[in-house]
Amino acid sequence: MKLFSKGQVHMEATVNKTAYAPGETMQIFAKVNNASSQDMTPKFSLTRIFYFRAQGHSKRVGYTVHKVVDKVISSYTKHEVKCDIKIPTDEMASIENCDIISVTHQLKVCNVTTTKPFI
Repeated sequence: MKLFSKGQVHMEATVNKTAYAPGETMQIFAKVNNASSQDMTPKFSLTRIFYFRAQGHSKRVGYTVHKVVDKVISSYTKHEVKCDIKIPTDEMASIENCDIISVTHQLKVCNVTTTKPFI
């Protein structure tokens, strides 16, 4: 099995807006330059994070609201990816200016390399 790949993967992602309301669609555009010897798969996820603070202690709890896995991008290729994530209509809004509870949302964009069997 081949464990290491040669080359780099560069991904640059942008969104069409900076704030969204429940029910809206987030459009994500990513430019991927897979200059490595391995295939890769772009993944996008929207996460809701709760922070609870009381008596000097804090707790962080995260939930994945929506996850999208795009198609595999072959090695040594460039590709543009467009992904739409619809914000659920029942999604809780972010809580600002509260000392004990805060709720934030984060968009995570990552790439996962796919190992090819070595024969």
